[in-house]
Amino acid sequence: MQRTGYVYRAVVTGLGGVGSFATSVVLALLVLSMIGAGCTSSDELTESQMQKLSPFLQQQINAEGQGSDRIWPVTVKTASVQDLRDANLPLATVTEGIVTARWTMKQIRDAAQISSVSAISSTENRPMSPSNSPDSSA
Repeated sequence: MQRTGYVYRAVVTGLGGVGSFATSVVLALLVLSMIGAGCTSSDELTESQMQKLSPFLQQQINAEGQGSDRIWPVTVKTASVQDLRDANLPLATVTEGIVTARWTMKQIRDAAQISSVSAISSTENRPMSPSNSPDSSA
């Protein structure tokens, strides 16, 4: 946000003598480019990434949005377990190409963005509460 103020000042200062129309056009383009850049997030999934999720998880991702702490038991099919480890995703069990885990929707999104992951499904139709999760220290 601070950087935006500097860019705005630089544009206004640089175009001070050109006229208000040119300044308005440049500012409009600047705002549009910033809005466009803000519309895509690393947490948003592409269509191909969404297809990696089971229909139930697709529905949950759309319903929950970004900020849920609910934990979902999942089964993941991957060509590289190491890619999941490199992404700092907690794993419960690992068998040749199949992983079980307990992840938040954020972690599920992160895993779906990994190219070696081909499928993610929930092993239950309801989340685990964070306090009942085996991963919690409470």
